[in-house]
Amino acid sequence: MIFLNKLLNFAADLLYRAIKHLPMRNMIVFESNPEFSDNTYAVYQYLVDEKHIDEKYRIVWLVADRRHVKPPRPMKNTHFVNYKQNNKSLRDRLLYHYVIHTAKAIVFCNRIPGKNRKRQFSVCLQHGMPLKASNGGYVIKDNCDKCLCVSEFFADNYHKDFEISYHKMFFCPFPRTDALFTSRDVRAELGMDGYAKVFVWLPTYRKSALDAMAGFNIETTATGIPSMNTVADMERVDAWLRAHNCLMLFKPHPAQPVDPAVAAALTNFKVIDNAWLSEKNMQLYELLGKTDGLITDYSSVYYDYLLTDKPIGLTVDDIDDYIKNRGFVYDDPFTVLKGQKILNNGELIAFLADTLAENDPYAAARTAVKEKIYTDPALLGGAAAFVGDMIAAHL
Repeated sequence: MIFLNKLLNFAADLLYRAIKHLPMRNMIVFESNPEFSDNTYAVYQYLVDEKHIDEKYRIVWLVADRRHVKPPRPMKNTHFVNYKQNNKSLRDRLLYHYVIHTAKAIVFCNRIPGKNRKRQFSVCLQHGMPLKASNGGYVIKDNCDKCLCVSEFFADNYHKDFEISYHKMFFCPFPRTDALFTSRDVRAELGMDGYAKVFVWLPTYRKSALDAMAGFNIETTATGIPSMNTVADMERVDAWLRAHNCLMLFKPHPAQPVDPAVAAALTNFKVIDNAWLSEKNMQLYELLGKTDGLITDYSSVYYDYLLTDKPIGLTVDDIDDYIKNRGFVYDDPFTVLKGQKILNNGELIAFLADTLAENDPYAAARTAVKEKIYTDPALLGGAAAFVGDMIAAHL
């Protein structure tokens, strides 16, 4: 058996080497995590709907499990291939190796399939601008031809934190932010149009399931929800929401999922996840654009939500632990983070009450940060087209 395994591994190694020398094909590989989301999906939609790339190119989406894929739309001339760490069989490992070495282009934003051939065009669309420090947990190391950076505001920290050369950066808002301006009647579609206010809560993770990030873990609350130490805290917020006809949608970070059952007994505080969005055929940023206020902390969604000009509450009660274990790219993160600080349950309710009363004391400070970050307003709402045209020009 040992001899047979060695023989199979030797044969596989020969195949891997041979694949790297096969002719390149009219094929484009797309990656996002979860699949069919984020910046990559926004660009994919533009390239298919406006450039009709699926008529000339074979499309490959890298997915978690090709046997259980539920695309949000019909996808012509498209194949689904497991991302590399999800491949258990030799057949799937070889298929992954084949597509990333023979595709003319790779478009990615979360994991890093990279650049694998000299004549291949590889573009990284990223999934967040620097705020919390990467500290080696997520670096790109120039493993692409081009890498999206939202604006020159981030360039130095982007270069240092993600190890991207300046000459590989191109500047554009995230394509996913186009969806903030969607014409879809999202609240009606989701049955939420009867609420006075709809809030969304998007925390960064405190504990990651990824080994590379385990060293940055910090202690979490018993519920897994920041500023919510007990179920009683959740019930108190839920009671306020119910009394004022408001809704809270809490979406945990994918790296630190929270069991939706933690809020099962609540009425106006709901835990949602990517599967919930997929069932509704809804992109996260379509929903974000139709909410009335955001609660977050050290997540880069803060930068994106600035475009809505709506209130932002910041749960920063564990910031000292976060600085100790992870850190920020800024000496003082509050030079950029502008919003109502939330240190406990009572201050969370105070933020909700202020937003309900249209009291937004940080509006001017947020606008000042937004104008520093988004230096080309002409691209807002048209980022997917800008990026899509650049990719089409390289095909």
